[in-house]
Amino acid sequence: MKLQVVQEDFKKAVIIASRFSSARPQIPVLSNLLLSTSNNNLTISATNLEISINFKIGAKVEEKGDITVPAKSLAEIVSNLNPGVIKLKSEKEQLTLEAENFKSKLLGINASEFPKVPKEMTGSMIEIPFGSLVQSLSKVVFASSYDETRPVLTGILLMLDEGKLSLVATDGYRLSVSQIEGKYQSDVKKLIVPKFIFNEIPRIATGENIIFSFDTKNSLVLFKTKEAILSSRVIEGVYPDFQKIIPKSFKTKVLIDKDDFLRLIKLSSVFARDSGNVIKISIKNNLLDVFAESQYSGSQKSSAEAKVEGDDVEIAFNYKFLEDFLNSVSGETVSLELNDSSSPVVFKDTSDKNYLHLIMPVKI
Repeated sequence: MKLQVVQEDFKKAVIIASRFSSARPQIPVLSNLLLSTSNNNLTISATNLEISINFKIGAKVEEKGDITVPAKSLAEIVSNLNPGVIKLKSEKEQLTLEAENFKSKLLGINASEFPKVPKEMTGSMIEIPFGSLVQSLSKVVFASSYDETRPVLTGILLMLDEGKLSLVATDGYRLSVSQIEGKYQSDVKKLIVPKFIFNEIPRIATGENIIFSFDTKNSLVLFKTKEAILSSRVIEGVYPDFQKIIPKSFKTKVLIDKDDFLRLIKLSSVFARDSGNVIKISIKNNLLDVFAESQYSGSQKSSAEAKVEGDDVEIAFNYKFLEDFLNSVSGETVSLELNDSSSPVVFKDTSDKNYLHLIMPVKI
């Protein structure tokens, strides 16, 4: 293998692909990146057997070939090289890199030992606008769980219904649902996808539409951007019937300025951190009061005007959940819909009819 690449393009591809490799794998080659050439292209591949990526960049290819080299070492090298041309040449299990005032030889592993990763899209495909997908992800991913004992909750549910694509996440204490309107059609109606893939898409894509497909034979979900194909095994299991816990009617409805509400939450957090992150909210007389106290640092009460319809309510929350929701809101006002101090509360961004967030209150 012998070729030339532009440092900026190579650096981007290597750094992104490195995140898909394994740091401490049982199979050594999984900590490597596969470099393989085709006509005027270099593909950088990585996998940990659960997720994978093929990232393609332009190259001046003189001799075709392939090799795998350590992801960490290669990323550190290319990140510190000056902009310009990098020459790559492989001989047996060794890759030589040359740039201005630099030459290095990296020991690698034969490409034949690298697992096969998807290089083409398969199955039925749908095309999702980049902006719509990224916006929905910003309103959903944060509500997913990190508890590996409940794998389905660590993923994002993709659900097709009546042409709409819904993204759903829950950790058992809160729930986020964001819909992308369109005329999406697929034989597969529900999939649970690891959140890692969705965290990577906004970093990799550059504004183009995202093509999504499901490989039923291998239980893989695939995403295609302009430069890369990402794939992941789906999470097996049954996702909770989240629609059952969303209340259909409410005794109290509140409309409040988002920035005012967020300011109250931030003020209360100073004291709530010492008390299990719990804050108390009182809703009455067109006011929303937030109270927090700490046995170590004292207490605080702050208020903001709100439009209130219905019964007075006192309720408690984990302030971090409220802060996460408010940081995801793009509009100027938010609404709260609730029944009592022990029932789930529905939060909405009044500028986005396709976004719903639910938080379970803390018992007091």
